Amino acid sequence: MDNKIMNIKIGAAIMARNAEFFIEAAISSLSWVDGVYLYDDNSIDRTVNIARNAATVFFVVDESKDIDSVFRRGEKNVRNHIIQRAFSLLKCDVLILLDSDELLCSNLKPIIYDVFSDPKIDSLCFSIWHLYSLNKYLHFWETHMNGVYMIDPHIRVIRQNKKFENNFPDGSHPFIRTTDFTRCIHGSYHYHLKYFRESPYPNYALNFLPKYPSAIDVAPYLRRLPAPLPEDIRANIQRIDWNHSSRIDTDYYKSYKRERILLTSDQVNIHPRDIHN
Repeated sequence: MDNKIMNIKIGAAIMARNAEFFIEAAISSLSWVDGVYLYDDNSIDRTVNIARNAATVFFVVDESKDIDSVFRRGEKNVRNHIIQRAFSLLKCDVLILLDSDELLCSNLKPIIYDVFSDPKIDSLCFSIWHLYSLNKYLHFWETHMNGVYMIDPHIRVIRQNKKFENNFPDGSHPFIRTTDFTRCIHGSYHYHLKYFRESPYPNYALNFLPKYPSAIDVAPYLRRLPAPLPEDIRANIQRIDWNHSSRIDTDYYKSYKRERILLTSDQVNIHPRDIHN
């Protein structure tokens, strides 16, 4: 690979609040980047200490001084603040945006080098695999962006000019807009653990599932992964002490609880943005 391409410095930014259950796995999945920035949203558990111990690259923490959580203060504004701070402190060329219950595979690194070797490209978007087990995932929100088929796609790697916009009227789940300068890919790169069958966290994003979905609730949406989990993803999932998990309620759920709607597996395949197009 061209040395000029490999000189691209990759940073990563994570926002976390009382995330000690998943944070070690999330930080460890970023061992291949050049630096990690953690915005701690007033955690009262061991999130920061666990994250520091898990980091194997340059690591910096900003600890919020606000009493209210990010979800109460305005998620969009805080996430844009995080982008600005992470670029400044990590001095990186591109920034990965990750939540504390997500994992990124190391096979994404050469793709980032390749994609951002084109100076016109300002963002990278890819599918999310919402894991339910080591070989199954919850399938929803199919769409096409820039001609590429994807599942629940999110922009997760950006240059500094990209910013979050509001998605819902309540300010939750802001998004970064896909443009002609966004590269879209579908593959085994990005994995989400919130809906893993042993996860102790409540569902607050999928209003077609209850707060704590049962095996019966998720059955219509389950599909087998099209490819085995990458070895580094599997290893990081094994870092999690699933045997000692108990339900963890969060103010995220309390802040953004929406009325439950019943959707068939065919209906959830349609991405919400496509309904309005």
